Amino acid sequence: MGKYLVSALASKPGPLVLLFDSLLTGKGKNAFLKSIKPILNESGVKYRIAFRPVNHDINGQAADYYSWSTFRWLERGDAKWIEMLPGRHTSFDLFQSKSTRHR
Repeated sequence: MGKYLVSALASKPGPLVLLFDSLLTGKGKNAFLKSIKPILNESGVKYRIAFRPVNHDINGQAADYYSWSTFRWLERGDAKWIEMLPGRHTSFDLFQSKSTRHR
């Protein structure tokens, strides 16, 4: 995720705000921060990371829908739901290296 964000921001440098659901707590939250912060720090991009309940936030709902529709497309070949989304869509193959080891 960090590598994707850095590459996506290469053409539009600026502050980055990452908002995650507060359901991610404890060990999961710490592991996530430990893995993404070094990548963002190395990139030089200014960023802020926040954990908040997003169940009533329209942005969180939109992200959930996008994730679900992408899952349907990748797992079942059902692109109907993702095609309903307005605008351009990009994809980033997190596993393009075909390696099971990630840093």
